[in-house]
Amino acid sequence: MGGMIKIVVALVLIASLATACAKSTALPEKQSAYYVVGYLAIYNGEETAGQLSFDGLTHLNVAFINPDAEGNINVSAGVKQLVSRAHQHGIKVLLSFGGGSAPAYLGEMTGPSKRRLLVDALMTAVDEASFDGIDVDLEGDLINEHYGAFVAALGQPLKKKGKLLTAALATWTGNKVSDATLDLYDFINIMSYDQTGPWDKSRPGPHSTLTAAVADIAYWQGTRKQSATKLVLGLPFYGYGFGTNREHYTYKDIVSRWPDAEGEDEIAADGGVIYYNGKQTIAKKMELVVDKKLRGAMIWHIAADAPGEHSLLKVVRKAISTGLNE
Repeated sequence: MGGMIKIVVALVLIASLATACAKSTALPEKQSAYYVVGYLAIYNGEETAGQLSFDGLTHLNVAFINPDAEGNINVSAGVKQLVSRAHQHGIKVLLSFGGGSAPAYLGEMTGPSKRRLLVDALMTAVDEASFDGIDVDLEGDLINEHYGAFVAALGQPLKKKGKLLTAALATWTGNKVSDATLDLYDFINIMSYDQTGPWDKSRPGPHSTLTAAVADIAYWQGTRKQSATKLVLGLPFYGYGFGTNREHYTYKDIVSRWPDAEGEDEIAADGGVIYYNGKQTIAKKMELVVDKKLRGAMIWHIAADAPGEHSLLKVVRKAISTGLNE
């Protein structure tokens, strides 16, 4: 997860999304057995937020709200308004920090000399904006020797306030996280995507297969002994292009430009091949969620979904409804 921060566009996105959330509803009460976690990339200005529907979400992770090098965190008025409106519709909102392009200084800030500064800054942001918890999305080298102690330090004040502590984790860095640290999380968002991408042009191909999802679940549930009720399977609402004149495509862009693309997982277009997850693959992954009795599904990122009949979120909701009625 990550990207270039576009501050001006982010503010427009947030304001528009606040309006969209006012028209949305959360999952019905009986569907709370499943979580549907949507990440909102507030730096990403590609989508028109006013066209989004948040029907069916149980959790919204605002990504990413990172401190500056001095440890200061600024939560904008737009984000605070978003949290308030989401709460009106029964949606829990978490502050997500880190990301695939997180500032390198976060590694030092999780260490003993600055850990308290970072924890205090995050907790102040939670209190000021009435967030329901914090999602730790530290990746790669930021899962360092200080990671476990930092998560423990952050978890203490969150638990005292009855707030959630969650994480976004990839299987390929799972061995860097101890069992004791995993036990501190209320649930884990499995990043079951990005097995390849434009950063590795020598390995063109699908970046989020059904086979990989099965393996990821087996790792976290089997190898790491995490309860199924703590595991949330990540679903990509985007694709990568190899040999194309672009590298990143939202699902919404793909289905709007190429007819019948929603029924495929790859298309030859823009001078190369674009790999993504279409409706059938998302449906099969949701069958895994139901069959394995996982906590639910996570979406990166919610603004990339297509409107109307091609919506992947509708596929997720249908699978959940079917699972509850079985």
